[in-house]
Amino acid sequence: MLSIVEALREELSSIYGKTLLEDQGLFYSLLIYIRREPRYIICLPKKTRRALYVKIADINRISSLDCSMLLYDPNGLYVFAKDLEGLVERIKGKIERL
Repeated sequence: MLSIVEALREELSSIYGKTLLEDQGLFYSLLIYIRREPRYIICLPKKTRRALYVKIADINRISSLDCSMLLYDPNGLYVFAKDLEGLVERIKGKIERL
């Protein structure tokens, strides 16, 4: 059985193509590539209880790829969901806004 972050990476890879997963200590980061270039970063905290949440940002508008720094960056959008399917759908919607 896949963990939430591995399942999220697989879902996003099936939609956008290349998606890289990195363990950053307290967070997992996912880099989504568009046309062979890294375009979006998604930060997922390792410890979530009831609802899933992530912060997503266009990497061209942020100063660091460190998720602990991204939380304080005014650029980017938060996504909240109760399950993986809802999270993927909301991430797709936010990417369209960015």
